[in-house]
Amino acid sequence: MGLLKKQDSGGTVRYNILQKMRMTNRIKGKFSILVPCDIGFRDPIAALIANICDQLISQGETSVFKHQVVSAFNEAFNNLAEHSQTEIMYKQVLVVVGVSESQLTLELHDDGRTFQLDTEGHQPPDYLSESGMGLFIMRSFMDKLDYKVGGNGRANVLRMVRLLSRSRLSKDPDRAGDPSRCLT
Repeated sequence: MGLLKKQDSGGTVRYNILQKMRMTNRIKGKFSILVPCDIGFRDPIAALIANICDQLISQGETSVFKHQVVSAFNEAFNNLAEHSQTEIMYKQVLVVVGVSESQLTLELHDDGRTFQLDTEGHQPPDYLSESGMGLFIMRSFMDKLDYKVGGNGRANVLRMVRLLSRSRLSKDPDRAGDPSRCLT
């Protein structure tokens, strides 16, 4: 299954990708896009993710779902564009978006500088300088966050998972959508 030829509006490409992901009445599937590691490419990808979130909201997700998922993606992409620069002049980021019955998954694959996920971004905003704020936002808005350091020809992979409402409620009905869950 290929995508239709890109036309002069970004909406056409986004629509065609979403059509490929749609199965029955629920949006489901996976796609990837390879872009330069440049902040100018963040917003078009965020718009695509926002469109997918709109579809999930129409299927029962909460009204804050899109804002939280897009904010987490924006912070992740910002961090790559700003902090992972190496001697490689033309770096690329592979963004993989997956939707299953139970979760939305965002992955960012890159070959830039690495960081320590376990030691950064755990404190609430009052205790953070600008450093660590992006990771705090990602941890607050997503249910799972993990980072695998690449090497030997393998890319670094930041993986963020947001459980869909029906999965979130079955796991912990008292804390569904609660951003303070990252403080425990």
